[in-house]
Amino acid sequence: MPHHQKPNITCELLFVQKEAYTMPALPVNPTEPTDFTLRQAEALTGIDYKDIYDAAMAGHIRHRRVDQAPTFRVHWPDVLTWAAARSS
Repeated sequence: MPHHQKPNITCELLFVQKEAYTMPALPVNPTEPTDFTLRQAEALTGIDYKDIYDAAMAGHIRHRRVDQAPTFRVHWPDVLTWAAARSS
């Protein structure tokens, strides 16, 4: 076979039907005055926003998704309580 011709190889693709998987998401709520963004909580406490996020994911701070960007918010009274306990 000349080098400029492609070999005639048939490839069979195997398509596996899978059930649609959707990631569970937090419900979206309207914003409340006690909902603070991570950056707002960082500015007011002086604690890195990643540490606040980690505490929220660990269950120390209430958090939720809201209908305005940025959508991840933390509960401000819980942030204050957690920050006070962290500094002790």
